[in-house]
Amino acid sequence: MSSTSLLKIRKKLDTFSAVLFVLLGIQSVGALAQSTPSNNFSCAVLGSSGLQVKSGDKVLDVPLRLSACDGIIALNDGISLCFINEKRERHCNPLKKGDVVSRNSLSSPPTGGFAETVIAMARGDVQTMPGQSRSKAARVEGLPFGQILAYQGELLFDFSVDSRVQNANKLTITTDIEKGDVLAEVAIKNPKLKIPTTELKPNSWYRWVVTGSSEEQSGRFLLVGSSLDSARSELKRINSDDSLDPAIKTYLRADVLNEFGLAYERNQELSALKAQSMR
Repeated sequence: MSSTSLLKIRKKLDTFSAVLFVLLGIQSVGALAQSTPSNNFSCAVLGSSGLQVKSGDKVLDVPLRLSACDGIIALNDGISLCFINEKRERHCNPLKKGDVVSRNSLSSPPTGGFAETVIAMARGDVQTMPGQSRSKAARVEGLPFGQILAYQGELLFDFSVDSRVQNANKLTITTDIEKGDVLAEVAIKNPKLKIPTTELKPNSWYRWVVTGSSEEQSGRFLLVGSSLDSARSELKRINSDDSLDPAIKTYLRADVLNEFGLAYERNQELSALKAQSMR
């Protein structure tokens, strides 16, 4: 083979190598970009109504959930930035007016934010308790239904929420079978009544009956057992955190209860939150 032919082959190989190098370089840069973690994270921005934060060019009212919280600016004191940290705990950082949020400035690394459900309910975008007038078949609001954690050892019956039980005078709790054993029979003298769960067994269904109103009302609930100990643990941790404002604790408890499908107790926390905001 002539030297001229060898030279042409070498040039072609050099050209191919250069192109390959460029392509590999582009791939490497792309892979690097994909593997570099984003500084952004989702969060819940909590506080009383009337407080605001700025995200980009937008001024937003608290409370709200944001999918991109890095760089938001607190426009008032009294705002808390809350998120789920790497230990799967709900964690909050208080913000002062003018504070700019950044991942590196937080006291605990964030891994995610809260569900939209609780924030939407707290804002009134989604109702937990529709109007006061209901049909006989509708669930009685304010009284236990579904799964109940009762992590504080008592059940709350709120007779002020639903018009069908506002004039009730007697509450009876029985085992959930036909003509079940009567476990409690209480005269209703106040709009809110707390019943200890000491006589109730975990992982068992119970029935309550309310009489004295225009029509008898009844409902069922399941007292859950150790399967939800992780929820109990998180609620206990929140309650023992003295750095948290009472209203923030209420938000956090509502979010825990919502995560575990404990809708009745979640609604109770949201009712308490509404009462706190009206003071």
